[in-house]
Amino acid sequence: MEKDTDNTAQQDPLLLELEHPYEVNDRKIDRIKLRRITLGDLMEIDGVSGQYPRLRALVPNLTDIAPEELDAMDAADLNDLNDMVNNLLVSGKKQASQLASLEKWLTQQEQ
Repeated sequence: MEKDTDNTAQQDPLLLELEHPYEVNDRKIDRIKLRRITLGDLMEIDGVSGQYPRLRALVPNLTDIAPEELDAMDAADLNDLNDMVNNLLVSGKKQASQLASLEKWLTQQEQ
């Protein structure tokens, strides 16, 4: 039986489909698959400061994307990738709590 790759991609929380695919060195990059983050990964970026330098140092450890390939990524896709990485750092229970806090804050802002 053949796999439905589009359906698989939508269900996999560690797969980012890029809104703006791009090409670097004759390699087309249209999706990025991440693995879960380990303590070792976090230790490697411990001395790196700044949101984007940290992302540039971390993502190549989690994917098959080289830092130079990451540099060519569209900013909107980069922000989606950053959100995905941040979500990997937070447990499901903590995410639910943060979402509830965000919704409460947004409700207060609307009043």
